[in-house]
Amino acid sequence: MTGQPTESPIESASGMADERVTQLFSLLADETRLAIILALAEASEPLNRERWNPTGTNVVSFSELRERVGVEDPGNFNYHLRKLDGEFIQQTADGYELVSAGERIVKTVISIAGFEETALPETPIDLACPHCGAPTAITHQRQRMYHLCTACDGNVFAGDQHPSGVLSGVMLDRAVLRDRSPVEIVLAQYAWKFSTFAMALDGVCLLCAGRIEGTLHACGDHETGPNGACASCGYSYEVTGQFVCTVCNHTKLWGIIPLSVIHPAGTAFCWDHGIELTFDGDDLGVLERLFELYGSSTLEVRSRNPVRVRVTLRDSGDERRLTYDETIDVVEVD
Repeated sequence: MTGQPTESPIESASGMADERVTQLFSLLADETRLAIILALAEASEPLNRERWNPTGTNVVSFSELRERVGVEDPGNFNYHLRKLDGEFIQQTADGYELVSAGERIVKTVISIAGFEETALPETPIDLACPHCGAPTAITHQRQRMYHLCTACDGNVFAGDQHPSGVLSGVMLDRAVLRDRSPVEIVLAQYAWKFSTFAMALDGVCLLCAGRIEGTLHACGDHETGPNGACASCGYSYEVTGQFVCTVCNHTKLWGIIPLSVIHPAGTAFCWDHGIELTFDGDDLGVLERLFELYGSSTLEVRSRNPVRVRVTLRDSGDERRLTYDETIDVVEVD
């Protein structure tokens, strides 16, 4: 018979947790404190020259914040403010403002709203699949934004937990849907993805700013079938780059050919060939050109020990070759 556990459930479940973690989460168990954080977010206004401050957020006075939260007793309200101060909010000479941890709490609240429902049903867009030429569509499900082929398997065998035909899938809050047309949504999806992987290539986690480590993975028996993805590895790309945050364990995975476009040498190649990697507006031309570039480019596994992979970007008769090592560092450009 085993004895009683000596750790708390959260300490037993995760090596990331300690007494300080449980104390911080206990602060949010009180409804008034959570209301303070949300009220600060709602009260913030766009910055201007008259109200600028070094933290880049707006300050809300004690009286205005208390009125927004609806607490009549100033002493009781001040007690809750002191509990949050330095952890989720901070006091300034003019009032209170959110700090980074508080902003993340607000983001979490927004992201889980409507979690169980499909925020956007499958919606067609005027963009052909790069693999089979069939029409594509977008959908938002389970806090993820998907770009789908309506006919083939897309870039990945996604499994039952994801829709079929995934060309691109990223974790995005429902805010991506607000005040955007379907075309603007898919462009925002790719803008987010490119920014995320650009930071990963620089070794910085988008979620927590922790250190990212990259590793190349090459499929040993890669063969794409008529439906797009390889039955062995599940991806359309023979070589993928995996990025893992050493702090929060956040993991990202993408094909090495698209990653080559984000490298400065690849971005310069795109610029020289009229592919401007900007996704603002409502023009799908940038994605059409990118898909053409992906389709004409090739990769070669030159060595497996040590790992060396060469990507050749091709467009209009020109080439740019990037050679990667096992840590996704470019060791040669020609």
